Amino acid sequence: MIQAKHCDLCKFPNRDLKIGLTCSLTNTKPIFKSKCTDFEFDNSIKQDFTDLLDEIENILDSKTYVYLNFILLSTLGLLIILGAYFELRDSSVVEFSYLGYKYFSISYSFYFLGTTAISLAFWKLSKYKRTLKALKAEKRYYNNTLKAYNLSIDQLLKNEKRS
Repeated sequence: MIQAKHCDLCKFPNRDLKIGLTCSLTNTKPIFKSKCTDFEFDNSIKQDFTDLLDEIENILDSKTYVYLNFILLSTLGLLIILGAYFELRDSSVVEFSYLGYKYFSISYSFYFLGTTAISLAFWKLSKYKRTLKALKAEKRYYNNTLKAYNLSIDQLLKNEKRS
């Protein structure tokens, strides 16, 4: 376990630029392996955890929107690319004139537009997945810390309501 992260959840961390992280109860650097004997959850951590759960729920609520957006944007991009391909394929006359160049550049602009729509679809989907993965990793960290002290999420939140 990373002690600095563990101490971030406690009421008693003391940070100094010269010394580093120390415990304000013992005035020493943390030396525990998996759990501290003087550990006590900070009340702000309980609020942070509640906010984290709300944020995960909001992200999961947007799942349908994100996947629908992905399907629509990628389908639109593919249709634009296919339309440009068939338009270029059907035009068998190659002209080396300004009009031919303009037609050629407009057709390839549609390729670019289609590729951009597909890229945007994948970017939004990957952003959603990265955000969800990061939030779940943070929740897992909280759960592991709670498990070290034989507590559950419900017990932590119930203790907050009693206070």
